Amino acid sequence: MQNGSEELINSHFDLLNEIAGIRIRILKKAGIHHIQSDELINEGYVGLRAAAEKYNADLGKDFSDFARYYINNSISKFLRNEDIIDFRQRKKIKDMIAAEKKLMQLMGREPTDQEMAGELKIDTKELNAIRSKNIFLVSIEDTEKTDTSRMDFENDSGTQEHQIVNESLAKATDDCMKKVLKKDELFIVLLNQLRNFSANDIEEMLDYKYNIQKIYRIIRQAGSKLKKCIELKGWQITDLEPF
Repeated sequence: MQNGSEELINSHFDLLNEIAGIRIRILKKAGIHHIQSDELINEGYVGLRAAAEKYNADLGKDFSDFARYYINNSISKFLRNEDIIDFRQRKKIKDMIAAEKKLMQLMGREPTDQEMAGELKIDTKELNAIRSKNIFLVSIEDTEKTDTSRMDFENDSGTQEHQIVNESLAKATDDCMKKVLKKDELFIVLLNQLRNFSANDIEEMLDYKYNIQKIYRIIRQAGSKLKKCIELKGWQITDLEPF
């Protein structure tokens, strides 16, 4: 192996550890605990080395994005070979997806957790467990046939595992915001968290209906409500931070 390839490998161990860490989080959320992070790091290293061997700097692509694809693909292949999700669990996932499509067609909108659970004749806790396993299955979809020479790594909006977790977290967060926040609480939180408006800005926008102290109190109370709701769905507030 050329010295340049070894340098690429040695300088991207942080990327390897980052990806393995995200995959372990997905596994744990799916209730899969027997696979250790060291196993994923070892498998990911195979992908990192393959990326270093195949990388062509003359094409002008960033190696980090190139390596991310190979690391993820190597880990996914290992997890597929483990065949962790058995037939019964896969059937539950299939039934869940079919129920969601059915309810969306009937109601013209996304069904709530309660409506989904009712359709499947399970409780919301079991529904969230099935969703977590589906996140894991989607995260290991076979990407081996992807032509890396045609991939636009520079414009990659995010890796597969980030997208999967983001989508699931976003849905849980949206459901909770609609369920537990009052109209003014929702408005204030959206302005503060998504638009980065200060308490002074919000006070002025609401025509001084609430003073600054009340606005800060509403933000804290809304955060506490969201935290409890999101945890009931099987997530932690800290899951939102790295993504």
